[in-house]
Amino acid sequence: MIVAACALPLRTFLDLSGTSLPYQDPTPDMVAEQAARIAALERAMVFDLSIATLLASLGTLAITYGLRRRRRRSAGPDPRTAG
Repeated sequence: MIVAACALPLRTFLDLSGTSLPYQDPTPDMVAEQAARIAALERAMVFDLSIATLLASLGTLAITYGLRRRRRRSAGPDPRTAG
């Protein structure tokens, strides 16, 4: 989950980076189109980052749960095998 959280916003970030590069001699139409595309990509980035935050949180909780459960099992002798 943590890896997915890191990879999820990557494509949107790369699209936003490429779109944000300025044109050399833009026309007003080109500037307006670029501004609209940047605004749409920024909204998509916020959405992707919120999903990524949720995935990273769930992944962190799963790792914490697994580590605590493993520690509890190895903390003492197993009552089933104690004779």
